Amino acid sequence: MSEEPDEHPWRAAVLLAAALVAAGLAWTIWIFPSMKHSDAWIMGEDVWAPLHAASWVANGHFAHLYDPDPTWVAGPLLPVLLTPLVWIGRWFHLTVRIPATAVIMPNGEVGITFGPDQPTLWPIFAAYGIGMSALLLAAARRVVFSVGTVLEGRDRVRLALLVQVCIAVILMPATAIYWGHYEDVLALALMLFAVAAISKERWMMAGLLLGVSVATKQWALLMVPMVFFRVPAPHRSRFLLLSVGLPGVAYAIPLIFDREVAWQAFFHAPTAPWRGHPAPWAPSEIGRFVGATPARIIWVAGALAIAGLARARRDLPSLLAVGGLVFALRLALEPAVPSYYLAAPVCFLLAFEALSRGTVVRTSGLAAGAMLWYFVPAPDALWWVGLMALLGAMAAPAIGALLSPRVPA
Repeated sequence: MSEEPDEHPWRAAVLLAAALVAAGLAWTIWIFPSMKHSDAWIMGEDVWAPLHAASWVANGHFAHLYDPDPTWVAGPLLPVLLTPLVWIGRWFHLTVRIPATAVIMPNGEVGITFGPDQPTLWPIFAAYGIGMSALLLAAARRVVFSVGTVLEGRDRVRLALLVQVCIAVILMPATAIYWGHYEDVLALALMLFAVAAISKERWMMAGLLLGVSVATKQWALLMVPMVFFRVPAPHRSRFLLLSVGLPGVAYAIPLIFDREVAWQAFFHAPTAPWRGHPAPWAPSEIGRFVGATPARIIWVAGALAIAGLARARRDLPSLLAVGGLVFALRLALEPAVPSYYLAAPVCFLLAFEALSRGTVVRTSGLAAGAMLWYFVPAPDALWWVGLMALLGAMAAPAIGALLSPRVPA
């Protein structure tokens, strides 16, 4: 098994991303509104939050980027990357959705207004945001080509393409189109590029990519301990400086200058179980929010334990297995499990199966089943048990590989 160059590292990623952009625009502007008999374009409820934050960054108020929309609780990088769209919208007088506002309806009930119905910046915003999936698809392909697998030549090209198609078809419709969580797509892409850099022992590049990923999404920090044990001792301090210190500065600025708002966003962000499927212990009443901080503290502890137990393994499939298990653990702990939470564990487990077995049949089949399970009208507790069963079956090979007494060289 040997390494070989990839002649077309971006071609399939760009073509698949273009297809996703077209599908996303068709879904939000025409298909979904037609299904709902609505003249308004319908996109994910969360999709506009980073653009609202970006409007303050464009005004020079980076330290206060969490002020305009309390639903934006992810890292500060995506709003920075969206500032060109804010300027384009202002130059051409394009409209955007305003933050959700509660209003009293004529019948006395409380309603939510977003307005306007057809924001003219949306086609550009959707192309920019959904187009970020090209980065994730290219990163997944680079991981497949980063080390030798059981397949070579054209078989490896087909395997890489199959991984990309699975991500595009199974994961991106929920993550990038329905929910519009572009920060998840970007953070995942950067983590997989970091995995590819690790395979080449480019420790500083891996640290930089992880640092940028952490600045995009806080949970990317969980990958740092997974990688730390692999970094040679002379490079560890610089690796930590890039992977933790660099994003730490980005988070520290809002915390210093806008402490209450930033602290709420980072450590006390409310979760709405009724918007996804609630866990058995979470309330399901519409309009009720709960805190996810306790579950996430347990998640961090579990992630550190998994990374510590696997610290002796140096091969790339083991790193991918650890990543898959760590991010799968989130779904077992969170009070709500929306479908885009599957993106991170499935990406890692797809890459793990591709590198270790030369196929993705098991992971892709179970991942597709998990996505379809979201449409099953089952009682909350039964539904959650079903999802955990699918997730457990998906993660079983990774668990088996890490429990194996063989420690790869």
